[in-house]
Amino acid sequence: MWDKHCGSMQLVRLCALLCFVVGTSVSENDVFKMTRNKAEVKMLKTIETPEMRITVKSDLTYDLYVAGQLWLKSAPSFIKANGIVYSTKDETLAFWKTEEDSGADRLGHWTSTDLIYNVGSAPVIFSFRSYPGISAVVFGLNFVNSINKTSTGSKDTILSGFPGFLIDASLAELGYLSYGMHMIGNIGRRLGRLFKLCAFQSFPSGANETSTNDKDNILSGFPAFKIDSNVADLGYLAFGFIHTGNMGRVLGRWDSRSFVIKDGRNGGPMALFDRHGNALFISPFSQFMSASVWHDKSQSAYYWGIMGSVQSVPAGFHSQTIVYYSPNGINAAIEGWGLAMRTLYNKQSHYRESDVTVNYLSYWSDNGAYYVNYYMKDSLIDNMTYEEAMLKVSANAQELGIPYRSIQYSVWFKPGRFNGNSEWSANPLLFPKGMKSPDTPYAKQNGGRYDFIVESLRSLPYDEDLWTDIFRDSQKMGFKTYMQDWMNDQFDNMNATTNNVHVARDWLIQMGLGAQRNGLTVQYCMSECRHILQSLEIPVVTQARASDDYQPNSGTQWQIGMSSMLAWAVNIAPYKDTFWTTSVQNSQYYHASEPYPAMHAVISTLSMGPVGPGDRLNHTDVQMLMKCCAQDGLILKPSKPAMSLDAQIMQSAFGDYGGPKGELWSTYSTFDHLTFGVVFATNMTNYFSVKPLDAHFGPSFSSQTNSVYTIRAGVPSIPTDFSDDKPIKVTPNCINENFCLFYSSPKLSYGNTSIFVLGETAKWVPVSPQRVTSIEADLHDLRVHLTGSPGEEVNFFYFDTSIKSHKCVLSPSGTALISYAKSKCISV
Repeated sequence: MWDKHCGSMQLVRLCALLCFVVGTSVSENDVFKMTRNKAEVKMLKTIETPEMRITVKSDLTYDLYVAGQLWLKSAPSFIKANGIVYSTKDETLAFWKTEEDSGADRLGHWTSTDLIYNVGSAPVIFSFRSYPGISAVVFGLNFVNSINKTSTGSKDTILSGFPGFLIDASLAELGYLSYGMHMIGNIGRRLGRLFKLCAFQSFPSGANETSTNDKDNILSGFPAFKIDSNVADLGYLAFGFIHTGNMGRVLGRWDSRSFVIKDGRNGGPMALFDRHGNALFISPFSQFMSASVWHDKSQSAYYWGIMGSVQSVPAGFHSQTIVYYSPNGINAAIEGWGLAMRTLYNKQSHYRESDVTVNYLSYWSDNGAYYVNYYMKDSLIDNMTYEEAMLKVSANAQELGIPYRSIQYSVWFKPGRFNGNSEWSANPLLFPKGMKSPDTPYAKQNGGRYDFIVESLRSLPYDEDLWTDIFRDSQKMGFKTYMQDWMNDQFDNMNATTNNVHVARDWLIQMGLGAQRNGLTVQYCMSECRHILQSLEIPVVTQARASDDYQPNSGTQWQIGMSSMLAWAVNIAPYKDTFWTTSVQNSQYYHASEPYPAMHAVISTLSMGPVGPGDRLNHTDVQMLMKCCAQDGLILKPSKPAMSLDAQIMQSAFGDYGGPKGELWSTYSTFDHLTFGVVFATNMTNYFSVKPLDAHFGPSFSSQTNSVYTIRAGVPSIPTDFSDDKPIKVTPNCINENFCLFYSSPKLSYGNTSIFVLGETAKWVPVSPQRVTSIEADLHDLRVHLTGSPGEEVNFFYFDTSIKSHKCVLSPSGTALISYAKSKCISV
């Protein structure tokens, strides 16, 4: 059985399918005939793809090879049924027979080797299917009869395990990257040492009594990888906990001695890699809210499956896992994985591209901001209520010429028990004069008209109409984006969300539909990786926190180079969180100064997410802040977020890779097949040379002749060649208070004249798609088209034989054209 969600795309992958099928019943007489057959173990089949090879033996063991080297060895397969764990390890999974099968489906002709085992009295088919001409193999687990009593008693383990692989360090030398926990997996991100695989778990007939009674366990385990010191020496980057997996990330070597990773509820996607550019990215492929990972420390194995606290699995339920392979490195593997996932779920970019809070400068009052509502609900700050402070922030911004297009109200609405909300109306401690809002209890249990799931300590809205009505009222008040905070707490601490495979997904889908109907977008905060992946089905989720909460002088909070990789792959703009633009603001709560305001500003700008300072009145460094933006507050972004270089990840994982020791990120802007690169370096403790291939500047970059330059006080340096022989030299002088930005520019020509466009050097991103709409070169001229606000002045630099610039005043329509042949800027 091939599922369209894995097989419809021409992708290099392995696919595995676990099916519970009712169609064929088995009588007691048939069961008695299925006696254990301890036949001699023999090689059954070798499945070849251009990048991978899998060998399958009759005892249900299998090995995976990448580039001719053994990377992964299978872990024992298991199934929990009738309250018993049946496993190939102790042969309680009883071998019956082997069959060959063939057929055709929408992908074409397929052949399959099937190993049939008995789970108690029920036959189960383990299948390995391949398609000629397609780089894919399907692992299948077919339950001919339904099974019951599958619970493992744990939320963080699984019910069944096939396929699974050992964590083994003596074969290929690999590293790993894994996401987990919240803030886009950034809180639980892990890196260390350690193809494309789609693993399917299908329950056409359902399964009951499946709970493991532990949210950190899983009730089914497929696929699984053994962590074994006798296999490849790989590296890993593991993401975990919250904020897109950033707060629990770990890097290291893929072996049983050093493997430390977040699993269960806090687990997330993981990358495995060697030193030569081969990389895998592994994640759930569907049913994200009920999918979990489990590290079985007792046998050094790693499994994917359904969360162990789930009480029953309904008929037709599919759980899927994808392992994606790239020969071009970690960034390429995650990017390719993301393209596959976005294609599968049709996650388009137009909601993000039109989101005013993502694209324009905004003011934020969340934790870390000077006027943070958490403190102002109990006392005044600067002798003002929160309501008064927000009004004065708006007035002060106009006085100072700061083009805030929105203000974030981090508002706890009318309080209920345990810091929950009983009504969507203004908290009188924060808004004494109130906000426009219906003062209505919502839950039917409280006399309202909407369905809620109510438990002893928490409740969950479970009614699409609630979100539609709330967001309709919010839209009338001028709200543009809804921020759902504390997502991990809501999910982890309710029985309904962790005991049922659908409730948590339904909650987020309903929220998204309500927002979509009313023209709102959604930001996820304190989101676990499961929430980030679930956003693939919710197009209005345009942004998510990729970092922990900002605090002045907040250590490594700003390090989002890796969590941005995961966020962007699923079409989410990663948000660094708020920041102060000046060092000293004399807060009565934080008792700290901000030593690196410019660094926070540039990271926010390069992130593709919101740029949202949270300064005290009259304490904003306007000149520095406006380096992010055009005159009207439009953020001048690159084409993708700045992300950690593979070399940084591999150095962190292997320890002796020879890569950069510090934060070394890159991004770029693209126009008409031209690429303008940006390299950001800080916190460096060693010297490192960045060659063009190291910089991940996209496919068109290698076809260009490139130069590199820097900018100091708005003045560009003379560009120099950027090539393998002349790399970018990063030094230990690139530190937080003196971070380094390097810019690349392609050589452009018209006639016999060569030009390097250096751009608007007063901005963090001097050549941005938000400013430059196109670049045209022919035999007679080089033309650069600019856009912005009517009357806005743009000073645009270039180099031919010396540094020169054109000062443009944009036309009433907000456009201008620079003609280099005519050596002037024309308002058009």
